[in-house]
Amino acid sequence: MTGSMSSQTRAGAELEQQTALENNPLAGWPALPTELRLPILDELERQLSSASNHYVRTWASVSKEWRSYFEPLLWRTLNVRSSTSESGLAGLREIMADHRRSLVRRISLHVDLESYTCEECDQRESRETTMANNVRFSDAMRKLFSVLASWPSHHPGDGIALELGASSPSDARHLSSSPEHERCERSRSPGYSLTGVEQRLLGNFLALTWPLGNVGLTPVPIIHSFVVKQKLCRSIFHESMEHILDSLPSLRDINYEPWLGLEDGDMYNAELVSRLVFKTSTRPDVRRISVWLAQNRSILESDAFASWARVSGSPAEAVLRSYGLRDLAISRAVDAERFLE
Repeated sequence: MTGSMSSQTRAGAELEQQTALENNPLAGWPALPTELRLPILDELERQLSSASNHYVRTWASVSKEWRSYFEPLLWRTLNVRSSTSESGLAGLREIMADHRRSLVRRISLHVDLESYTCEECDQRESRETTMANNVRFSDAMRKLFSVLASWPSHHPGDGIALELGASSPSDARHLSSSPEHERCERSRSPGYSLTGVEQRLLGNFLALTWPLGNVGLTPVPIIHSFVVKQKLCRSIFHESMEHILDSLPSLRDINYEPWLGLEDGDMYNAELVSRLVFKTSTRPDVRRISVWLAQNRSILESDAFASWARVSGSPAEAVLRSYGLRDLAISRAVDAERFLE
């Protein structure tokens, strides 16, 4: 009788445990030894991708242990879009509590520029569109720098990387590889110009503009790395780039990968900005500089590029500035033979 009762008790306990596990699959997690729990968490992290990052928020809410493990992953990269309230600049100061600030290692700011139609895609931006884009760019930069200026500096060896991006929502719909644009292209008049599309995608310079009485960007010591990659098709005007670099007094690394434009003014601006980037090597903290000028066939075949390649002064500037750097990477920004002369 006693044995039967014991069997029933064990069976009831096992059923209760099974029910609890079905209702809460992680109920038995604390019972696992540490040497098993950590590899499981590591494997979950390895399986993450840009498409599955949304799982991190759920995982961080499972338990205190999972939160301590996954919350740094959740806030490691902060993606900010200028046009959205949920993931944009609005409320950034409020949502970034003190403990979250210390987890951020990279901030990616993407500025959404003005839309345009298929009829406009092979035309230059109008003056009004250029001004509107500059206002959007300036407003986003001013707000972000204002917020980041209040963040306390990290340990001297740490810091935050700032990456800039900007595009029009219409850009992706007007690439020649887009099915939607191919249909539109077939209905075009004979005057349609692919070079015009490239000019529209590369756009005019993005420039910082300020309302009357505004003094510009607030210095941000917490930024240690500044990144401009090819997803920013439009070049930053050299005077604005100078102001941005001056507002980042603690820079250690610069990764600059702009697209070259199609005209003489684009080449000249690229030369001036490259010199500004190389000039930062005179700062005591700057150790790494990477400059890569992205080019397409239309640019390489243009008269403006041939002229710019002959008269560019960047090789001498790059050689002069390279002596104080730990790493210097240059691709297509200067002629290799001239650099080694």
